[in-house]
Amino acid sequence: MNRVLFISTLIFLLVSCSSKGQKFKIDNSISNSIDSTFKENILFDSPIKQEFSFHVVKNFDYERFKENGMDLSYILRGDSFEPSDQYVNSITECYLSKDTIVLVGGLFYESGIGFSIKVFDDKINSQFILTATEKIYSKTEQKNDLVKEITLNSDTLSMTLTQQPVYKNGSLLKGKLKLKTQPFYQLDKDNILVKIKPEFDIIFDTKVEEKEID
Repeated sequence: MNRVLFISTLIFLLVSCSSKGQKFKIDNSISNSIDSTFKENILFDSPIKQEFSFHVVKNFDYERFKENGMDLSYILRGDSFEPSDQYVNSITECYLSKDTIVLVGGLFYESGIGFSIKVFDDKINSQFILTATEKIYSKTEQKNDLVKEITLNSDTLSMTLTQQPVYKNGSLLKGKLKLKTQPFYQLDKDNILVKIKPEFDIIFDTKVEEKEID
């Protein structure tokens, strides 16, 4: 899956998800802390413009897993060498689809991690996607259900924006998101399925652009 296909997949997931969502909050006082995080707490050197970054909350034993490319364990291994919580800078797209702001972000290199978020009225909803080169993911405890790609709906999410969103091209979207998804299972080094319930802190500071991907 190349970069364009990866972003296109995230956009498709967002378009296909339910319009039901949770309300977001407005608080301009968080703007400086978002700027500071972008400046001081980014894991891995990256040429990607700082518009969308995520932090993986350590709530499982990542050392149980072998290296599977770009998965949650890979991120946590890098974070473990740092004195403070680190964020990963991501590829992002932000555009307007009718009356909805679509925000997608993620990383991909053979395998990948991605987020799809939409903002509409005074609400948001989100999905999370993991892709791998091998069948290591499952939504059940059954190995017969192992797949290379898994999509998880949000369980709980809380978004705060620095200002009320404007639903037109060229408008700014800045804020933070706390996200917990549905649990999933991943094969560990001993070929045992381990339950993981992902949690993320996400920050973003981007502009709503005209859609470039069909």
